[in-house]
Amino acid sequence: MIEIPQIFEIIKDSNTPPHIKNDYFERATAQLNRLGKLLDQLLSEAKEEMAYRWKPKKMQILVDSDESLFIYTDGSALYRIVTNLLSNAIKYSYENGKVMISAKEKGESVEISIEDHGIGIKEKELPRIFERFYRASNCSQTGAKGMGLGLALVKHLCEILNAKISIESKYTLGTSVTVLIPNSK
Repeated sequence: MIEIPQIFEIIKDSNTPPHIKNDYFERATAQLNRLGKLLDQLLSEAKEEMAYRWKPKKMQILVDSDESLFIYTDGSALYRIVTNLLSNAIKYSYENGKVMISAKEKGESVEISIEDHGIGIKEKELPRIFERFYRASNCSQTGAKGMGLGLALVKHLCEILNAKISIESKYTLGTSVTVLIPNSK
């Protein structure tokens, strides 16, 4: 894959034909759009995509993020991470419940947290929660459907982004999942 600085060198080269410059300009634009994203916008889009899940449960989904917080990462992968975690938070929350999505800068990284006040996960099950096909025992309580692949996918995407993921949960009180993503500019 050609890197953005190389693309700009090709565009600046006076010997490069205009149609080639245009092609490389479009490639650079596509890469930049994929890599840079206003985080508040991404979180709001994820919230709206999941509306079909939270509105019938009459839930509140709150987003707390600096409107100018920009993240340099694979926007598609990050969006998948956020929508999957939000989907789980909604799925395992009570009707009329609340989910908080927050994002903030933390040194050279961005920290995204999704916190619910739902049924939680038993402490003994936490070490296995990111295994493929693993479903915690609480899923039978809610009738939540799934195959146990969502958190395994999230973990894999975090590895691709060089991000760290952690989970804290208290059975019957709720869960908080935090993703720490390097924000290399």
